[in-house]
Amino acid sequence: MGNSITNGCEWAELFGKKNIKNRGISGDISQGAYERLDNIVNGKPKKIFLLIGVNDIARKIPTVITSQNIEKIVMKIQQVSPKTKIYLQSVLPVNADFKMFENHQQPEKIHELNAEIQRICQKYKVTYVDLYSHFILPNTDKLNPEYTNDGLHLMAEGYLLWKKIIMPYL
Repeated sequence: MGNSITNGCEWAELFGKKNIKNRGISGDISQGAYERLDNIVNGKPKKIFLLIGVNDIARKIPTVITSQNIEKIVMKIQQVSPKTKIYLQSVLPVNADFKMFENHQQPEKIHELNAEIQRICQKYKVTYVDLYSHFILPNTDKLNPEYTNDGLHLMAEGYLLWKKIIMPYL
């Protein structure tokens, strides 16, 4: 579940499992994810992987609001579908060198939100999945250009890395 970064992959095909559903929507923000959550949790999924927040940053939504929305998502999943395992994934870095998505290029806000996501995971006893550290260009706060062609979205190599990171949780 997430935004265009999640939406950009054929997850069922990548993992070879037809029961994996892609609930990514391009441009989605944390409030939008919360508002469409009923359609997902009512199906009582075994697992939900959430990556959300970079579009909140781009729209200048305060981190505290994004964090509250993510908390509401976790609480709702736990209330409606208590057997569903929740995996909150860190927001990925963005690479300004591509001169695109300027509003998304706020590494300090990404770090701040990722710290909040970790806090939520501890508070609600859900799993934090650190994608960020795997996708940065070493010694920078930039998305490694090996994984992107626009500085924000992933190419096939990026999705293969993501698969490798989350495989232990499947």
